[in-house]
Amino acid sequence: MSALGGWLKQIVLVVMLAILADMLLPTRTMQKYVRMVMGLAVIAVMLGPVTPLTQRDWAAHLADWALRQIDTVGAPPSSHTDVVAGWGADQLEKTLAEQQNRVANHNLAQALEQGLNQQFGIHSDGITVSGAAATHSPSVVIRLPATEADRADAVRDWVARTLEILPTQVQVVIQGGEGDGMETAFGK
Repeated sequence: MSALGGWLKQIVLVVMLAILADMLLPTRTMQKYVRMVMGLAVIAVMLGPVTPLTQRDWAAHLADWALRQIDTVGAPPSSHTDVVAGWGADQLEKTLAEQQNRVANHNLAQALEQGLNQQFGIHSDGITVSGAAATHSPSVVIRLPATEADRADAVRDWVARTLEILPTQVQVVIQGGEGDGMETAFGK
């Protein structure tokens, strides 16, 4: 609130200076030029708080502000503090790590899907990845249609080579044929 008060004081001072300069002018010929200059000065003072907003890296500024709030209050800033009560920096880090792991798993699954399509011309029935962002190596489950059963070992070996993991960390599941509900797993 003190920033708003300081800003208003600056505006009032510049306006008073403009009025004083206007009164002290001996001739009317200079009056329009002085009024224009003082009007520009008033506009500049009014825009003063707005110009830094256009020059900031907002993402970094917002992240810094959120971390300061967590350090000082112990909870993320929220109007619903009862919902997030007890959140500290550790809980926030854990939540962010979980989100990062989910995104990494999803991105790796998409990349593997594209790779299978390019390498083998196969469209999987689903790829599940876990542990992509963690310190340990990921494990991968690939679901293939029954028509691709003969290429299951080649797919498993290709995924293991591509991700530089052991073939035992890749499981290829063959979906059953025409509605019989059968699944066969290769690997693991």
